[in-house]
Amino acid sequence: MNAADWQAVRALFDALCDLPATERQRRIEEAGLDPQRRALLQSMLAADGGAALRDDAAAQAPEVVAALAPDERPGSSPARGGSRP
Repeated sequence: MNAADWQAVRALFDALCDLPATERQRRIEEAGLDPQRRALLQSMLAADGGAALRDDAAAQAPEVVAALAPDERPGSSPARGGSRP
């Protein structure tokens, strides 16, 4: 892989790393990378820790908090007369 190839993969990585997983996959398919460059890009994205996972978790957080009992929600005080582990 030459410098121009590396720069192209790096530019695509920068464009994809903060996208949701479905959009990311669509854009990878559209890029038409050869297997070597595609494998490199996917390993870079995996090493990045998956911004999409963080986005998914942040999007689901309100639903998770809403499903908790009121005394289990962040910022709530323990119930009177007892202590929480």
